[in-house]
Formats: sequence, structure tokens, C-alpha cells
Amino acid sequence: MPGNKGFTLVELMITILIAAIALTFAAPSFSNLIEKSRVRTTTEDLMDLLQISRLVAVEQRNNVKICGSSDQVNCDAQWGEGILAIKVDENGNTLETIGSFAVNEKVSVIKKNPNQVTLDYNATGWLPGDQTRFEICPIGGKQQNAYKLVIAMSGKVTKVASSSSDSYCTNS
Repeated sequence: MPGNKGFTLVELMITILIAAIALTFAAPSFSNLIEKSRVRTTTEDLMDLLQISRLVAVEQRNNVKICGSSDQVNCDAQWGEGILAIKVDENGNTLETIGSFAVNEKVSVIKKNPNQVTLDYNATGWLPGDQTRFEICPIGGKQQNAYKLVIAMSGKVTKVASSSSDSYCTNS
């Protein structure tokens, strides 16, 4: 009939069925993309905070302490909840907050050398002690989306993406 315009119920149902099938295949890859983005953002936030902290230490000839912080105000070694960078005097008293961020609740940040509770950049930008390593992983997610940050004693930060043979995010 030339006067009728629109879709029949059957045509509409077939279109909805095709869209549902397409979404079924797209949803897993989309959730993987979101997971990758969360982990990468947390990794880059931590890397930026470390680099800015080192820059402040060198430029202002002052010590800078980076620590785990559940409230982004006080150091409490809770690296998985938040990270805080503060400028400190020679006695360790806080002079100024340089920066902080809360860790996404679906991302795990693990500091791998338990001998150091904090990272302490001195006025030359060096970290006394051992090389430090962080592993940033999705909680309950895919291992290949993880990253590792390696901080040399010189203060240089290197980001390493996980490969299938890596075993990031173990508590050892």
C-alpha cells in the first residue's frame, strides 16, 4: 500500500536481534579496553607524580617524600589506596604537599621492596637505597593489562608493559 510508511513488527524484531548479537561480541572487548585505560591512567598518574617530585627536589634543593596514603593527606603506607608526595625538611617535617591521587578501586598498586616504607628523593634527585619497583594491575582482570614502574637509584622512572610471560602483581 503506497500510503503506509514505517516498519512492521517483524522487521523491528529482526533489527533488534541483529543489534543484540553485535553487542554480545563487542561488550567483552569494550570491557577490556576500559580495564586497560584504568591501569594505564593509574600508571601514568604515578609516573607523573614521581617525575614531578624528583623535579621539585632538584629545582628547590629539598628532600621530597613519596608515600602510600589512604586519605591523600597523611602517610600510612597504603599504596593501594592513594599516593602522596610531600616536600620535607631535614628532620622529615612536612613543608608542602606537592601532589597526591587516589588509586582507582579496580586497580591494584603494589610496591615491591618492603625495606623502604617511603621513597625519598634527596636534593640531587637521587633515591638512596635500592631500586624501587611498582606493579600496577587490574583487580580480577587480565595480566597482560598490567604495568611495572622501575625507579632507579638515580631517580629515573621506566614504564614496562606486561607480557604473557611476566608474573606481575604477586605479593612476593
